[in-house]
Amino acid sequence: MHALWHAWLAGIGHLLAILTSTLGGSLGLAIIATSLLVRLALLPATYRMARQGWQRQRIMQGLKPRLEALRKRHRDDSRQQLEATQALYREHGLKPIPAGGLLVALAQMPIAIGLYHAIERGVAHGARFLGLGSLAQPNLLLALGVAALTALALHLNPALPESARLAMMGLQTLITLAVVWHLASGLALYWGASSAVGVAQSLLMRRYVHRQAAATLPASPR
Repeated sequence: MHALWHAWLAGIGHLLAILTSTLGGSLGLAIIATSLLVRLALLPATYRMARQGWQRQRIMQGLKPRLEALRKRHRDDSRQQLEATQALYREHGLKPIPAGGLLVALAQMPIAIGLYHAIERGVAHGARFLGLGSLAQPNLLLALGVAALTALALHLNPALPESARLAMMGLQTLITLAVVWHLASGLALYWGASSAVGVAQSLLMRRYVHRQAAATLPASPR
């Protein structure tokens, strides 16, 4: 297992070297290309997660009157209200917080660790990209950009419950900023590119779902 992990880390380093050479010697473009390849590989899972998220939203819209009735019925007993709400969710196959987004993030961890290992070994030494300076050093402006993209991606994520969306956006954005601020710019660039692709996918999926919903609406009587 140890040998396989070292082979994986070496493979990420070789992939970066090949992409850097192919893209005119730009390590920054190679990192962005790696992020795009990973997101492309995860596209089926991302698509399935988004479809489930939109389906969840439609079910939640239909359950609003019943949820409001539960809140009024158990307004003096928060525990009973929680149990009744969870029972209603189970009845319709809803989970409080879907795990799809977490699984997609975890699937990218081996790539991110491989990039971190390559940068630690000096692959980014002296490498620059646009106005970021050295890709081996942290960059506050890049960290702020990545945090903003993370917030936007969470805002557009249909899998997040409306009740928890704002809190999760704030918490995840702050955590992202705190972490990325101390990372090498090369790894932050990968994170930002992945978040940007996630935002684009969410926008395209939202447009597709709205079109599908419009197509299934009954024609208005003349």
